[in-house]
Amino acid sequence: MKAFSANEPQEFEQRPRQVSEVNTEEFIFKDVFENKSANLRLPSVQGSFRFRGAPGSKASLCSVSGTEGLT
Repeated sequence: MKAFSANEPQEFEQRPRQVSEVNTEEFIFKDVFENKSANLRLPSVQGSFRFRGAPGSKASLCSVSGTEGLT
């Protein structure tokens, strides 16, 4: 992953989390949604990996309740 300048996965943290918002301005989602719906059903997870990378080297794709965004 270093060849691609990607953040490295670290330990798995088993903790339920709910996605609360999607960053529709980020390039990967830019043309996906026609309109932002207030009742958009977003996913929840039972755990996730932490990632380590250079500060400022990530874009937030979504917000997760009680934590910083997933990258």
